[in-house]
Amino acid sequence: MMYPKIGIRPVIDGRWGGIRESLEAQTMGMAHAAKALIETLKYPDGTPVQVVVSPCTIGGGAEAARCEEYFSAQNVTATLTVTPCWCYGMETFDMNPLTIKAVWGFNGTERPGAVYLAAVLAAYAQKGLPAFSIYGHDVQDMGDSSIPADVEEKILRFARCAVAAGWMKNKSYVNIGAVAMGIMGIVDTMIVGNYQTDQLAYIGLANSVFVVLFTIPIGLLQGVLIKSSQKFGARKFASCGKIYNEGRRYLIVLSVIFTLIGFNGELVLRLLGQNEDMVTHGGRVLRVFVVSIPFILIYVNANFFLQSIKRPYVAMYGIIVANILNIMINPVLVYGKFGLPELGAVGSATSTLIVRIFLALYMLYYIKRMKKNPKLNRRFGLDRSYDTWWNDSRTTRKIGYGAAITTVATNGSFSLVSTFAGWMGQHTMAIFVIMINVSTMVFMICFSISQATSIVAANAYGRRDREGIISAAVAGYVVSLSVIALLLASIYCFPNQIFGIFTNDKTVISAINALILYLLLDVFIDALPLNIMGALNGRGDVKIPTIFQIISFLGVRVSACYILAFVFGLGLKGLILGLACGGFSSLLLNGSRFAYMTRKDIKYGLK
Repeated sequence: MMYPKIGIRPVIDGRWGGIRESLEAQTMGMAHAAKALIETLKYPDGTPVQVVVSPCTIGGGAEAARCEEYFSAQNVTATLTVTPCWCYGMETFDMNPLTIKAVWGFNGTERPGAVYLAAVLAAYAQKGLPAFSIYGHDVQDMGDSSIPADVEEKILRFARCAVAAGWMKNKSYVNIGAVAMGIMGIVDTMIVGNYQTDQLAYIGLANSVFVVLFTIPIGLLQGVLIKSSQKFGARKFASCGKIYNEGRRYLIVLSVIFTLIGFNGELVLRLLGQNEDMVTHGGRVLRVFVVSIPFILIYVNANFFLQSIKRPYVAMYGIIVANILNIMINPVLVYGKFGLPELGAVGSATSTLIVRIFLALYMLYYIKRMKKNPKLNRRFGLDRSYDTWWNDSRTTRKIGYGAAITTVATNGSFSLVSTFAGWMGQHTMAIFVIMINVSTMVFMICFSISQATSIVAANAYGRRDREGIISAAVAGYVVSLSVIALLLASIYCFPNQIFGIFTNDKTVISAINALILYLLLDVFIDALPLNIMGALNGRGDVKIPTIFQIISFLGVRVSACYILAFVFGLGLKGLILGLACGGFSSLLLNGSRFAYMTRKDIKYGLK
């Protein structure tokens, strides 16, 4: 695993001719003393904190640049500058805006360290870069190599905070953003369910078709996330922008194709054997849904790019605002407030459309701001035009094809199972929609963790770091299992309160309570394979996992649901158990694949 490290910067008086030479030993001694002290701390997993020291003392701009280049390859997230002497502050300080900074000025005879400390903190303030000041209370002899107790405490306090910040960097935003996106759909279900429970059937049926229509192009764009993450891990930053531009052109074609298909959704619903009432009302909802496909793809392409370059917080901020907008707009359109017509399920779909337009415009605005920043534009190659983008994007599309097929296999199986529920009647369909939404609360958290796993694994693969790939999968599993256990326990202990959020129909709540153990089993099993898939996709392994997903979901899941529900006559219980069978098959197949690939990595030189 690539741990967040602390870098020690030994800064020295750069005047040659006896001055610098006389201070070399003391300056490097301070650096190594600080290193030994910080290494007594541990990461959350128990591993000692890793500290790197600059390969040379820093007396000017050239040496500062050399140190920065060295640190950039070591995953240094925080720096501690140490010096026993007066130095040129503006030439020697850490100018990287992404690192956490501290400066220890040695309180020696005549206090030269204090002079540098004051000067460099003023320089940081001028540049708008925060930095921590470390200075001892008591004066030390210039030759004293010990670290006073008060200085030790300040260094350790800084190091603990720096390690915590580095450990959490870029990990929580993906979770929050993905969970917030899932919450949006849950809010829609809550509002429509409390308006009229049976209208949930129209939402659920329309969504069963729509989810296939929009997840196919999203799966095709998955190559943007994986390939761009690999390039970022290999430090080929300009290629990330190229991949984003490939995806931007690609989504135009996808938007046209799948939007046109969606406008004929009523025909699809009729072919799936639904009654005319479900076809008519579900078709209206579906037409509103499909209008949002271009905006979803704009958002997803930009989000995949930003995630890959370690800016997942951008989407998180947008989704949080989008959720607030949805909560405000949704009931107005569903219930017909402020003189607007009462639209029911169609109103909920319209609110979702408005929110998705907002998200697309927000992401485009952020990318435009990046382009206007000369440094970011040049670093990530955002303004490049590619006349041969179709050929250039071949690798990206190759990964995307596999991800798309996997996504279709997963979501398509849910859509077919939803169709089975629709055969059982409008009331049963409404119950099924509520159960699926409750399971989504758990599933989306685990899915977001799998996305983080995919990014971390892709970065590790780009560095040829086999241990990093394994650590990403293991860490994802530990977090996922902890979350699953907590949420499933909550659902089991408070079913009436949780299901009551979605509907006030007591007969519906009672029917769900009778199936709660089967639902919990399905959620637990379905969530387990996600992190394995994330790790496999992150290392570029697509073909075989794709085949396994097709077998597990379109084969095992759909067949099991149909047989258990209709052949054995278990009804809705059979559908839930069939869903669990598909998840279990995926766990076995992809778990075996991951074990095989990690052994194969040893053969091909990944360490």
